[in-house]
Amino acid sequence: MSLVKHHIKSVEIHLETLSVPPPFSHYYHIKLSFTDTLPQVDFEIQYTDREQLSEEEILEEGFTLEDDFRWKGELPKAWKFATIEQLRKSKQLFDAPKTHAQQVLQLSITYEDGTQQDGIPNNPESWEYFSQELIQAIYELSRKERPLEISYLELNEQEKVKITINPSFSDLKIRVWRNLEGENHKKEHDWSLLKPLLEAIYLPDYDAEQASEKTPQKTGSYISPGDGLWYELGQAVTNPGEKKDAVGEMQQRIRSL
Repeated sequence: MSLVKHHIKSVEIHLETLSVPPPFSHYYHIKLSFTDTLPQVDFEIQYTDREQLSEEEILEEGFTLEDDFRWKGELPKAWKFATIEQLRKSKQLFDAPKTHAQQVLQLSITYEDGTQQDGIPNNPESWEYFSQELIQAIYELSRKERPLEISYLELNEQEKVKITINPSFSDLKIRVWRNLEGENHKKEHDWSLLKPLLEAIYLPDYDAEQASEKTPQKTGSYISPGDGLWYELGQAVTNPGEKKDAVGEMQQRIRSL
């Protein structure tokens, strides 16, 4: 039995880190409301205990001094269906938090008949991943961050192939452009492919010192994973160990799109 017992009025997600040190420690609160035509979202994230650190220590970890953020707005309708599907995966809410965990995620579900359920879901890891995708959608819609773009390039004497991957967290679509000798072909893929795709892309080791900001021109295979740099496979992108060909598996997954 899932948590979708009646029509859903709102879902609130609250996550708080427990044993995570600053500048990573934080909490966030997301409220999704479904009373209007389009889902409404109210989001807030605050980073905690940073007064213990210097500005340099915060910046060295890749953060800024203004990471706290709040935004209200509309989401595409796809997020209502995604939320209902996520609720269907959850069977039960528990009262007591697992205090030994690094973080605790809690839900509050309000139904249209006025009833409410609160607690920790039986699948918190799944909700954490769902929340991260939702936060990324909020960052896209609010223009806090640019949409992710991943480019793959193969150059040889016979042909030039470029594959551009644009996962849109805001409307939960994966758009792929394949450019072969100047001709563009567009495809859309199911959102469920994104997680294994990103896992494959980011599993290899990336050496930024060997990367380049310029688009490659010489024979080889290259990837730009979203940081604005180009990495040559086999040189700046290598397997993390000898037991698995992570680079080859990444190539195969991208080529199959």
